[in-house]
Amino acid sequence: RTMLYGELAFERNLWQKFGTFAVGGHLGYGRVSAPVLDQDGNIIDGEERSSLRIIPLRASAIYRYDYSARHHNIPLVPVAKLGLNYYLWRVVDAGSDTAVGDDGSQGSGGMLGWQATLGLHFDLGVLDPRREASMNINWGISTTYLFAEYTWSRTGMFSDSINLSANHWAIGLAFEF
Repeated sequence: RTMLYGELAFERNLWQKFGTFAVGGHLGYGRVSAPVLDQDGNIIDGEERSSLRIIPLRASAIYRYDYSARHHNIPLVPVAKLGLNYYLWRVVDAGSDTAVGDDGSQGSGGMLGWQATLGLHFDLGVLDPRREASMNINWGISTTYLFAEYTWSRTGMFSDSINLSANHWAIGLAFEF
């Protein structure tokens, strides 16, 4: 099953010389649902569905090689991130209640992990420098990036609970104030 997932990230630049070093926080929400199965893997009731909901909290150290973009008008900016995860998770039954296992265990919890990300950002300011200057004056947005990033996330691999590890792509817009 494919999970519907969204995330907001906030970063704070700490150092900017030969690239930019920053720290960041990420808050996400994901949900996937499926039919309820019995112990043999058979669908119990075609109408009844359960869902897994997760709220990933992540903290990252970030390095962006933006020196060439700032000083030589080269719009491609490689990015690397490394950090810690804490995932809150909950399995919800068809009645929107937290699922309870046959042994009485609650279908919810939290677990710690790590993530690493590599990406490439494209500085949209090279397409229209006057618009970028206008956005900086009017909105305080100094740079706008179109980005693609690939993340390796390992969360819950060594727990007795569920394993929420995943690899995924993220694409979107980033605004630097």
